[in-house]
Amino acid sequence: MIMCATVTGTEDGRLLVMNEANQQEVAVNTCCTNFNQGERVKIIYNGMMTFSLPPQITAKKIIRLNCN
Repeated sequence: MIMCATVTGTEDGRLLVMNEANQQEVAVNTCCTNFNQGERVKIIYNGMMTFSLPPQITAKKIIRLNCN
């Protein structure tokens, strides 16, 4: 699955993002935390999401999107 989102924060081993489709905050488990707050990203993941608050996914790949 693919999620387009905006980075809202970073923590050790994960990103916090706002899903653009439904404005839900999601924690993204990843070793790639070299993103900054406000950046738009495309997250590729296996479609599984926890029921925790915030929900969590594990990224297979994260792509930085250019905003023009």
